[in-house]
Amino acid sequence: MSNNEISNNKISNNNEMSNNEHNDNVAIFVGDETFIIEHEETVQDEPEIKRILKNGNNANNQTDFELGFKVVKCCVSVLTILTMAPISIFDIYFGFKDNACINDMPRGFHFNMKLYLLVSGFLGLVNLLIFNCLNCSITIKDRDIDRKDLCVLKSIGVINIIFNLLWNILGAVTFWSYLFKEHICTESVSTYIFISLIIKLLSNYCGINTLYARK
Repeated sequence: MSNNEISNNKISNNNEMSNNEHNDNVAIFVGDETFIIEHEETVQDEPEIKRILKNGNNANNQTDFELGFKVVKCCVSVLTILTMAPISIFDIYFGFKDNACINDMPRGFHFNMKLYLLVSGFLGLVNLLIFNCLNCSITIKDRDIDRKDLCVLKSIGVINIIFNLLWNILGAVTFWSYLFKEHICTESVSTYIFISLIIKLLSNYCGINTLYARK
């Protein structure tokens, strides 16, 4: 083969290679023969892929947020049960307990600690049940609550806090001014009522502060 033919072959081969590269084809040269492997170009819509990936990431983030929201709700329910249920149960227990001191009424005051303990215990369980039902019914989609519903819930909460405060004050006056002063109750009953009244009054104080802070 002459030098001119070799150079012409190289030029043609180079042209073919450039054309093949432009067409995304693969050229293989074996001696004087050229083998071209056609490459099928797969065209993808890049914006569409990005949108799909973005939607996938958003869906994963939404799922993680929903899972975290459920975990928080479960923790809140467990915490309220552990803190509120024992006092309510013990109020009912000591209210039904056959103890003469809780049946005593101060002079000129038709109110005794038995009534106080039973009402306080059952009311605490009802409040606990309502709170947990509301907590379980709340979803992420309910973040924008209607103003009317929010006002109703706040009004119920305010009435509940005020009633509990007055009821606990009434029980505290009855206990400290008569039963505790006269040492009428046994040590176990007196100790429980003393501690529970302090806890309840402190919780009422915190609830009132929370309401004023929200205003």
